[in-house]
Amino acid sequence: MVLDFGEICLIITANEEEDSLEVRAAQRPDTAGFVNVREREPWTRFVGKKFGWGWLTINQLGAWDGLMLGFEAAAPQIMLHVTGSSIRVGVIG
Repeated sequence: MVLDFGEICLIITANEEEDSLEVRAAQRPDTAGFVNVREREPWTRFVGKKFGWGWLTINQLGAWDGLMLGFEAAAPQIMLHVTGSSIRVGVIG
């Protein structure tokens, strides 16, 4: 998954061996093979809004298995989590 914030993008991938997230920042990565979801829910609510906050979640084994994101708010609105080696997206609230 690539979250494009203009100059910088966050690249979020699922580590299949650990069922965890790997997050890194990059400048304009190659997005070939990615699906553009900006016109799909829940992303349509947040495209173009200023990114405010991000929180990593840690499971009982110490692995980063989730990421919460807030746009134009100090409260999280989107939850990304790894389940079955896939990234799932949910809306908070």
